[in-house]
Amino acid sequence: MTIQIADKPVGPDLLDPKLHGHPEMIRQRADEAPPVFWSEKWRAWCVTGYPEAFAILKDSRFSLEYNMRKTEQTQDLSPEALELRRELYCGGLTHLNFDQGRSLLVMDPPEHTPYRRILQPFFLDREVAKFLPIIHGIVDRLINAWGTSDEIEFMNGLAYPLPVILFGDILGIPQELRHKFIDYDAFTNTRNTKSTLANVEDYRKAAAQGPAYSAKIDEVISAKRACPMHDIFSTLVTAQIDGKPIPDARVRAMVYLLNTGSVTTTTTLIGNCIYYFRHFGIWDRIRDNLDLLPQAIEESLRFDPPAPYVGREMAVDMELGGQMLKKGETVLIFFNAANRDVREFSDPSEFQIERSPNRHLSFGFGGSHFCLGAPFARQEALISVTEMMKRYPNLEVIGEPEHANAFGFSKLMLKLH
Repeated sequence: MTIQIADKPVGPDLLDPKLHGHPEMIRQRADEAPPVFWSEKWRAWCVTGYPEAFAILKDSRFSLEYNMRKTEQTQDLSPEALELRRELYCGGLTHLNFDQGRSLLVMDPPEHTPYRRILQPFFLDREVAKFLPIIHGIVDRLINAWGTSDEIEFMNGLAYPLPVILFGDILGIPQELRHKFIDYDAFTNTRNTKSTLANVEDYRKAAAQGPAYSAKIDEVISAKRACPMHDIFSTLVTAQIDGKPIPDARVRAMVYLLNTGSVTTTTTLIGNCIYYFRHFGIWDRIRDNLDLLPQAIEESLRFDPPAPYVGREMAVDMELGGQMLKKGETVLIFFNAANRDVREFSDPSEFQIERSPNRHLSFGFGGSHFCLGAPFARQEALISVTEMMKRYPNLEVIGEPEHANAFGFSKLMLKLH
């Protein structure tokens, strides 16, 4: 049921923690309201329709400035946790969104364009191809480490360490810092603590370690500048934009964003593939015809996107989906709902590995903010799932997986045979 407040139709709370890990329930709740509706709780427009979401991703009037100022809108934090979070962002730890530490996550064109141009060559198909033997080698080593175990926890056993190791090499991050890049909230080495939102203790722990951590990153920046290599870290510290070097704070922000973004996306995708292929009884079919695997990966991306939603801020007044959105208002685009819009996908609640076309929005579907790491994520999923099917053709999922907040699974137990 849709309630009208002034000139805004109000819909359900799609960020309710009870909905995490249940994209079908999110679509069902979204169907209670128009494709564009207002959330009074989050003070934001929610976009759940495919055509409307697609239009936003191509339109620069929907600004990424949201990520600099308004991410806190969608987090239930205590006053102390909120204050600690702001100190971390502004002062010592990631320099992700504030001051000079702006990453691609908060940049609109034309500011965004030269940074994207600098980074894009590292993500072209020919560059990805160079890393395929490395991905194969990492997967082999991780699986070999299981030895003769007949049960393993898959997320920490392969899905998580694979992108950590791979992107650490691509970005040029020192080994001892790689795990700490993943979660600035808690500085954990596993995903097991991510079953709930970060709490005040997580932020206290991060705040205590922040200064030493930032100092170490500054050492790496100095070392890369003195002796650059073929990696993203070195490229950023030696590049110039408009004749000026990139500020160190922005280098930190770019590296942090690329690493955390690639790891969370790839980890979630790989875990989802293993689970859904077994859950829907299609593991054997794909195993016996691996030509189906690329399409099955795309369907996994549509069915349960690694990033459930993204945010934007209105740069101008404009109409969308029959609603008038005002400059400065927040817009949340729910990929997990838009990817199940019957206007784009037939039988969207079904997991169809041969779905065609499959123009899901999970990587942004083109445009200036299309996910840079998408080619790597697809290849890492392809190689790791292929190897699992070859080594463990009759693999089984044990029990139900545990969800890691909004980003995939924190725990996925498998029986190997």
